[in-house]
Formats: sequence, C-alpha cells, structure tokens
Amino acid sequence: MNIYTAFTRLYGLACGIMPAALTPSEVMTMLGVSDATLRRMARAYERVYGRMPTDARQARIYTDEVMNVLEDARQRVADGKAASFEKAIEGIAAGDTGDNLAVSAPPRALEALRAELRLVIKQEVTAALQEHHGARDAELERRNAYLEAELKRRDEVVQRRGWWPWKRA
Repeated sequence: MNIYTAFTRLYGLACGIMPAALTPSEVMTMLGVSDATLRRMARAYERVYGRMPTDARQARIYTDEVMNVLEDARQRVADGKAASFEKAIEGIAAGDTGDNLAVSAPPRALEALRAELRLVIKQEVTAALQEHHGARDAELERRNAYLEAELKRRDEVVQRRGWWPWKRA
C-alpha cells in the first residue's frame, strides 16, 4: 500500500468514513486483534454469513457490513455479553441485541459453583434439621417434665393410700 492510500484510509477512519473495503492488516489494527484471532473471527463469520469477498490473490476483503459485525462481536465479548466471537456472531445473525446472550462459564468455574451450592444446601438442611430437632427436643422435655410430675403425684397418692387406691388408709 502506498502512502497516499494509507493516508486516505486513515483520514477516512478519523472522519468516521469507512473505506469500501479494508485489508486484513488494517482490520487487525482497527480491532486490536492478532492475525490468528482475525482468521478465527473471519471463519466464524463465514460459517454464519457465507463466504467473504476476496481480492485477486484470494485474500479476504473486509467490507463495511463485515466490519460492523466483527466490531459488534468483539464488543459483546469485551462486555461479557458473549462467551466467544463465534457465539457473538451467531447471536448477531439471529438478531439478538446482546442483552440476552447466555454466557457459558468454563467447566472449572461451573464445578466450583456446584460445590459451593452443595455446601450452601448442606448448611441450610443442617440448620433446618437442628431447628426441627430443637423443637422436637423441647417437646420431649415438656412431656418428660409432665410425666415426672405425674409420677411424683401418683407416688404421693400411693404413699397416702397404699397400692390399693380403693382402700382407704
């Protein structure tokens, strides 16, 4: 690319006017991604939207619509609204606004959440059982106190009347 083309493109970018097509190196600079990431993004785009236009050397040409999709996908990933470029591009193609895209977590994070959830459930169940047993124990103590008092009263009656309550002492 000569200096005139580079200046024209940079001026167009600075003014907010996108040139008709960008080269991969220009796109990498604009998006701030590596060449491998850009190739991965392009493959994801092509899986969803079909083959991208190419130049005479069969190099991909990034048009305005391609750039809009890639920038939106990169922003969704950066904002945490999508787990990957692939998911973000699929969401854009499906018409999702990005607010309802589900973000999948890595397996280790999911396992840690499961373990924490098990611990919380175990603690809640333990607390509920202790509360239940505490109430049951209080009821048993109340019944035992009643039975103790009843036995004591009957012992007093037996001592006064003897073992045969119909007989008067």
